[in-house]
Amino acid sequence: MNQTAPVLPSYETSVLEPNLDPKSKDPFGERFNTVYYQFLALLLKTVQPLSQVPVKGTAKPGALPNTASITLSGAKGIITTEPLATLPGGVYTLDLTNTAIELTSFLMLTVTNGTNTHSLAALESFLVDDQAATIRILNAGAAAFNGTLVIQFLVQ
Repeated sequence: MNQTAPVLPSYETSVLEPNLDPKSKDPFGERFNTVYYQFLALLLKTVQPLSQVPVKGTAKPGALPNTASITLSGAKGIITTEPLATLPGGVYTLDLTNTAIELTSFLMLTVTNGTNTHSLAALESFLVDDQAATIRILNAGAAAFNGTLVIQFLVQ
């Protein structure tokens, strides 16, 4: 069975409705085609955060061991932790303050090794609050962390 994707308006589709008056020298009327305009606005809202340059920053150690905080403002970003020595089975907690995060935001996260070579970092959990998120990273390996981790985020 052949299946085709639905045909959606593209950027080449005019946002203005055509002028059907044959005597007019203006090929387009002065009215917006609201369906295409709404689709274009939705498409830009979805794609725009992905096209923005990510904000970058390094987390600052907290008062307690294996805790840190950082303030970044942007829909996407890259966070580098300070050099860590979290023991196996231990949890590193990062408090992220970001004006793009709302209570209803969808937050996507990835955790990878920066300079850490001894252990495996796994995202344990995260909690989204108004303009903040708490990210918990588990040391799932058999040795202590011996360097930095890189956390990438996208707020939708």
